[in-house]
Amino acid sequence: MIFTGDIEPDVRRAVLLFDGPAGLHGFPGIVMITDRRGRVLEATEAARPLCIGLDEDAPELWGGLVERSHGEGPLYEPITLGDGTPYDLTVLPLGHGGALVIGRCPSLDRSLRDALMDSRQRYKDFVECSSDFAWETDALGSFVFVSPRGALGFAASDLSGCNARDHMHSRNDEAQPLPFLSPVPREGVRIWMRAADGAATLLDTACVPLYDVSGRWTGARGVCRDITAQWNRDRTLAKVLRRERLVNGLIDSIRDATDHDELLGHAAKATGEALGARTCVIYRPGDAAAMTVVARHGEAPDEAIAGSLGEAVKRLCDDTRVTALTLGGDEVMIVVTRHRRGVNGALLVVRAMGDEAWSEEDRGLMASVAGQLGVAIEQIAIHESLIHQSLTDELTGLNNRRAFMETLRDRFGQAMRSGRTGALLYLDLDNFKQVNDVHGHQRGDEVFKTFAAILARQTRVNDVVARLGGDEFGLWLDEVGQNDAVTKAVELLEASAVLEDFSGDPDDLLGLSVGIAAFDPESGETLEQLITRADQAMYQAKKTGKASCAVAPPAGAMER
Repeated sequence: MIFTGDIEPDVRRAVLLFDGPAGLHGFPGIVMITDRRGRVLEATEAARPLCIGLDEDAPELWGGLVERSHGEGPLYEPITLGDGTPYDLTVLPLGHGGALVIGRCPSLDRSLRDALMDSRQRYKDFVECSSDFAWETDALGSFVFVSPRGALGFAASDLSGCNARDHMHSRNDEAQPLPFLSPVPREGVRIWMRAADGAATLLDTACVPLYDVSGRWTGARGVCRDITAQWNRDRTLAKVLRRERLVNGLIDSIRDATDHDELLGHAAKATGEALGARTCVIYRPGDAAAMTVVARHGEAPDEAIAGSLGEAVKRLCDDTRVTALTLGGDEVMIVVTRHRRGVNGALLVVRAMGDEAWSEEDRGLMASVAGQLGVAIEQIAIHESLIHQSLTDELTGLNNRRAFMETLRDRFGQAMRSGRTGALLYLDLDNFKQVNDVHGHQRGDEVFKTFAAILARQTRVNDVVARLGGDEFGLWLDEVGQNDAVTKAVELLEASAVLEDFSGDPDDLLGLSVGIAAFDPESGETLEQLITRADQAMYQAKKTGKASCAVAPPAGAMER
């Protein structure tokens, strides 16, 4: 730096402070050096507005201030530039020379303070926008600060000093650490708390731990957002989707199922699981209009429920609503299934007393399932009816030839495997043609019905009885030897005496011929051979005078 000759040594030394690596040119504040006439010799960057803003008035202003400072000592002088910017100046005299001027702009300070306040408010606004309330707790988990607007329906003053644990809801997982006592930062923590009205409120929480200067943990600070409404919406949507999946699954099962027991079992399992039920039972009408269990998932219903079901279903026959009631100490929900306004079954689910009460959503799901089950049960009934018709003689209600042969194969196979005996009887009505010729086919149909009733009375439940076609009938007797088979044939002959009243000719009475073939599992005889023996024995009975029975020779005897 080059100095003119009229600069005093003190001023020269002061100006030199601006030079070098540690000079004042890098100082961010307002600093100037003037000579004794008020000329600015050096100035920091922050002081340039003072020099430029004063323009031609600068030497006069500074000269007056320098002169006053040398006469009065250090000065504090506020000035305002032409653009209205205020400055506060401190003028320090330098020996017998110029002056050191230090200044500040109070508007800038205010701007900085305002900016800081604005920044703090902005941060506060952001916090409040992103959360419902902010909080701070001490090392015991008690609130020492809550947002001024309060939380959970409480005023901030109501929560201050209260322990956060006193407001926790029982829905929380006790094993989950609370954010109010967390020694580590945590985000996305979901906790249930009780609101002022006692309602359960789900909060999404984020927190950071607090430490003192010694590094000791002193509490936590965080924000909470109430997501109860969102949680309820998500839960409702999940239930709707669950109902749709269940109902659509049932529809697909009804459409594709080939095994009806499997279909109903799937429906019971899916319904029980969807409703969180301990028991789910599907019923269909049984004998004497009683309800019979056709599918079940979970525990069997207790006797109190089973005993009350029939009465409950009767009450519900004219009601399409889902009914919730208490039976045997359990919470029960029941609805009848329908097709074309007729009741064709019932759906029942059971929860233990004390479990969550049945909701409207639960009732809606039950109603949807019942609607689909009504269709499924009707389809099953139609299918069973078709199967029954295909295997049943339409006139007598007995098995037809197809059903008899299928069942006979099963029974013969069981007898072979178990080593048990059995007997096959072929029965043929004697002189039946005269009945039709004389009295007509309607009278002949009455004969078949009467004889079918005789067979039903004279046989056991497990015996297989069939009308094979025309006036021929078949009978299989399980675990019966030849002597017992003959005894049964004699009983049938005696019971068939009533058929004589239907005779078309008094000289040729309507009667019965029976052929008997006893089965020995050690003979190695096939089913076809057994059938042939029984058929031949029946024709032998007819040859010997009718109204009698004949016993086929043992297996293998005819071949010899």
